[in-house]
Amino acid sequence: MIGEHAMTILAIAIAIGLMTIVPLATMANKKDDIAMLEAQAATEDMVATIATTGSITQDMYDDYVKTLASTGRAYDIEMTIKVNDEDPSKKEVTLSGNIGEGSNYEVYTSQILDVLNKDGSWTLNKGDKISITSTTVDKSLASNLQNLFISITGKNINRNKAQASRMVP
Repeated sequence: MIGEHAMTILAIAIAIGLMTIVPLATMANKKDDIAMLEAQAATEDMVATIATTGSITQDMYDDYVKTLASTGRAYDIEMTIKVNDEDPSKKEVTLSGNIGEGSNYEVYTSQILDVLNKDGSWTLNKGDKISITSTTVDKSLASNLQNLFISITGKNINRNKAQASRMVP
């Protein structure tokens, strides 16, 4: 008799737990998905604007940061510009006597932000490539729940990354 009641109470407790956790996890996943779609769209728009205009301004960067913040998440923003330096005076002569294609080098977030803070803008040239990656630095309810359920495997889920890159035409 006591065993039957204990099993019934346990079944009711499990049912209540599932009826609470499953909708909570579903809503948290939807909120995460919406935030990441907004972040991805903002990142793609930012890269497209930079490639089209050929420059990054402090105002553009500030607006991008505000747009990401409006998703309710905190992001680590990494920018890279692969500069296609076609200055003929810098072209190298190879051992075979051929003139090289110039040099390519990369400029990273801190260098770009230093120039934006000092000059207000960074001008890109034809052939330069801009890449932006924004990764969430905070844990959402959805990622905490997912990590809780898969903690046995030792894997940590971080699917919250928005990336885009484009070459300046």
